[in-house]
Amino acid sequence: MRRHLVISSLLIAAASCPSQSSAQSANENSAQEVAETEKARSEARKAAADARKAEIEAEIALEKARFSFLPQSPAEGKVTLGDGAGKAEAAMLTTSAIRKAAEEIVKKAKPPAKTILIAGSDQFDLSALLTFRAEAMGVEAQLKSALAVGDLASCTDGTIGVEIVGAGVSTLITGVAGMLRTDTELRGIKTELDAQLLARAIAAIEPGLVIPKYRINPAVSKNNSVLCQLNRLDLARGTAQAKLTAAPPPSADSKARLEGAIKRFDDFYQSWTKPGEGGTVRLAAAIAQAEFLGADTRVLRVHLDSQGGSLLTRRNLWTALGAKAIAVSGGVVASFTLDDPATGAIEKSGVYICGTTLTDFRKVQKLKGLEAFCEPTEPTDPAEPKGGQVAE
Repeated sequence: MRRHLVISSLLIAAASCPSQSSAQSANENSAQEVAETEKARSEARKAAADARKAEIEAEIALEKARFSFLPQSPAEGKVTLGDGAGKAEAAMLTTSAIRKAAEEIVKKAKPPAKTILIAGSDQFDLSALLTFRAEAMGVEAQLKSALAVGDLASCTDGTIGVEIVGAGVSTLITGVAGMLRTDTELRGIKTELDAQLLARAIAAIEPGLVIPKYRINPAVSKNNSVLCQLNRLDLARGTAQAKLTAAPPPSADSKARLEGAIKRFDDFYQSWTKPGEGGTVRLAAAIAQAEFLGADTRVLRVHLDSQGGSLLTRRNLWTALGAKAIAVSGGVVASFTLDDPATGAIEKSGVYICGTTLTDFRKVQKLKGLEAFCEPTEPTDPAEPKGGQVAE
């Protein structure tokens, strides 16, 4: 009985196997069809992308063919600036601005002839002249007291002139002239490349101005104020000496005053004519400094307070087509004062901003387009027209 049951089960199992195999096979075929469909779609998308890529490459090739004259490599069209590039060109434009500033300063200051022109930090040394005048005043006061006079002879009384002074002073003047020539010939002239350039530009526009440091062989005029004072004192000393030997002789008190005044003058004369350690004579410096100053002398001081330039570079399609790739500018801030050296009063002053527009590099190198413009920062006269327009 058991043997029949086992056989029946095996027969039932064998009968059911064909239907399960058919179902599994059907499922496998369906999955394969889906995969093949997705693959076909992917290949279609890739083919479309390749076609679009080919289309774009064809368009690029066409554009390159149309603009084949342009640099094909970025390196070929690059503008490279080395160290110091543009400095010379900026200096050219700055010089143009300085020249324009000089024009505006002369227009505003209107310096009279013989005006002393001083650039930048240059010093106009008057120490010897001022010291001489101070010491001479003391000697003169003592001589007037000893002679009991209100004043000594003036330079207009015929007491001035190389040909009429005493032998000692005449010899001194001859020696002083030689010392002035020797000292100045051995002295180097220090130049400044900034304010000195402005001073020279002003001198070119306004002839007749005086630059003290350029006077290397000064002539001594007959009406030199130092010589005038020295002659007056020398004549007064002679008068005092004559009174000492006159008859009747002076009183003891008067004699003491006369001798004191004479000694004061002799010590003063010796201190100013005795050569110093360097061989220079103080009187020579005082005489030279007096030659610059007269009753109407004015001093024009000019400064370059700031200067510089800008360098602009451009890199784009238009520069490759020939538009300017590099532009440069230059400018200065210049100022001036016109003063009376006797009082220190400032009669005129001004500050100017002067510059050029950004100018093509090649134009500057060809000395074209160097025009500059100026604008006063604070016009002292509101009704006065401005010197120029500031370039934007």
